[in-house]
Amino acid sequence: MTEKMKDLSKMKVLIGNDDGINATGIKLLESIVKKYCDNIIAIAPISNRSGASQSLTLANSFTARKLDDNHYAVDGSPVDSIAFGLRHLFSHNDYPDLVLSGINSDANISDDILYSGTIGVAREACLFRIPSIAFSQQRGIDGSTNWEIAQHYTDMVLNQILDNYTFVDNVFLSVNFPAVEKISEVRGIRSTFQGRRIIKDRLVSYTDPRNMIHYWIGKGSYVNVDHINTIDSDIGAINEGYITITPIKIDNTSYEQLNTMRNTFNADFNDNM
Repeated sequence: MTEKMKDLSKMKVLIGNDDGINATGIKLLESIVKKYCDNIIAIAPISNRSGASQSLTLANSFTARKLDDNHYAVDGSPVDSIAFGLRHLFSHNDYPDLVLSGINSDANISDDILYSGTIGVAREACLFRIPSIAFSQQRGIDGSTNWEIAQHYTDMVLNQILDNYTFVDNVFLSVNFPAVEKISEVRGIRSTFQGRRIIKDRLVSYTDPRNMIHYWIGKGSYVNVDHINTIDSDIGAINEGYITITPIKIDNTSYEQLNTMRNTFNADFNDNM
């Protein structure tokens, strides 16, 4: 897969997310794509599965409910949903031309990329060598989501990507819209790298009537933000009101460390060892 994609109207598009089939973001994304393309299928979890990353249901089964010819709800993870589509609904010779994930309610930047089911959907499609893009809308400080920003800019960003970006194997894109109050406050678009931030989660517990203790990972706070002032990072750019586009690769190998390790660990065993 090394191709530039231009005409969205001729494509078959698969849409997924991790917020659930009835989430505002997936309905918004579908409505935007529908302006250009009629061949759309949406497959998503039946309920919110945020934080599922790229998890698969293996020890148990999952169900898939056909809501209509273009919508399916899966009682499983976000990647279960896409796996159901790519391994069951579509044949190898009939894969979608493009997979879109989102629009997620909150940003997927920095360390969020490791946990996000929205990102997991795009990553799974990338493993199938299908061009894929994840979209996310950052929440405001008060926890609210201003969908007007994503609604206004998604089609523009999507068309710019399809017109100008050449998709390559093992790389997908993550787009994040900033949490500004007004459309006019968006400063532009920036290509960014994945920044770093460390979140200090709170673990909330309660005891049920049978005296069993249950735990919730509560809302946390960021205690270490390495790239907040680096405009070329996703976290720095979105903090300054920019839409961010981050290319994310499948290969997690640290090649710098690999070259160093080869000097120490590369050896053939023989009788003298």
